[in-house]
Amino acid sequence: MTSEGLESIIKREISDIDLGTNSYGINWKECLIKPIKQKYFSFDKSQVYDLWTVFEELPDGSGFKIVYDEKEEKFGLGVLTLKNELILLWLKGDFVATFNAI
Repeated sequence: MTSEGLESIIKREISDIDLGTNSYGINWKECLIKPIKQKYFSFDKSQVYDLWTVFEELPDGSGFKIVYDEKEEKFGLGVLTLKNELILLWLKGDFVATFNAI
């Protein structure tokens, strides 16, 4: 999987949908980032995952993140903790369902 390949997956999924903003006023187009591979911990920190971060709620990197697990072929939700650790909250399925869950 490459960054460009993942961008194609997202574009294909949302090509017929205008997500606009969610209930918190987050505009998905403004929050998409060039996919970067990062290490995320499980909530209890017993596991480490190599996931692609594709979306950041806030420009400073805090807040929610949408991630992609290429092994599971699913998008999910992550967060940056106050201790500067990336935590995977869950894998949901597609990008749209994950965005709508924020």
